[in-house]
Amino acid sequence: MPLSFSAIFSDTKNFIFNRLLQIFIILLILAIITQMITFMVIPNQDILKPIEQFLQQTAAAQGDFSLQSVQSALARLSPSQQQEIVSALGSYAFRLLIVYVISNLLGTSIILAMIANLSHSDTLNIPQLIGRALTHIPQLLTFMIVSIPFFVGLSVVGMLIAPLMIFILLIGMFIYTIVYNVFLSCLIEPKEQTTLFNKIGESFQRSKAYAKLILPMVGIWLVALIVVSSLVSNLTTDNFILNVVVNIVGLFLNFFLISYCYRLYTLTPIPVKPNDTRY
Repeated sequence: MPLSFSAIFSDTKNFIFNRLLQIFIILLILAIITQMITFMVIPNQDILKPIEQFLQQTAAAQGDFSLQSVQSALARLSPSQQQEIVSALGSYAFRLLIVYVISNLLGTSIILAMIANLSHSDTLNIPQLIGRALTHIPQLLTFMIVSIPFFVGLSVVGMLIAPLMIFILLIGMFIYTIVYNVFLSCLIEPKEQTTLFNKIGESFQRSKAYAKLILPMVGIWLVALIVVSSLVSNLTTDNFILNVVVNIVGLFLNFFLISYCYRLYTLTPIPVKPNDTRY
């Protein structure tokens, strides 16, 4: 019987909802830790004050926030004021990057370890969970580093074809999301003991071979993220509890997507290249 999206989705849903309490507890702890990391790295929004003042002045003088208006307003500033704006923007971007990397490594490694644990037992083994998570962190970090040329190339192509930049970036991010989550599924319990770069290569093969089964799930995940983001954007209050709830929802969506990809991984063979004589 051929595999279908609905069958794999149903299996994934049953796997998660039969273990929902254990999953929720771990995701709650992760969400709190993530929020604490964010608070420590970015304790307040004072770092953005120079940028906010500049944008307010630009809006008052130009009437909009278009790129041309911002460039024109920036050119009229003194060198010291320009340096202050660039410094504030760079500092904030760097802090956001730190939060993203740490949160991503922590959250994803724990999710991978949880899926492996709960696939064999309904009870979480915390020491085993931590041990598995620690082994995944270097693998995830390596994938991030390997991905840098892809994003650089994507940005260059986007700048060369400016009218299509948004479209190119969206397509690139969509492809990256597919390959990345397939790669994660290959890490949970590999069918073969191969090198990390072989697993990355396998993730590309699987993404191509099983695209029809992966695309709908990634589409649902993306729509859910957009809905959550749009709801959160309407809430201007910076509330710790609210931020934790949002983090839990984001982590749960990631957990579902990775679990789906892992279920697909367990049910499908490794795609074989025509010139591959190992099989």
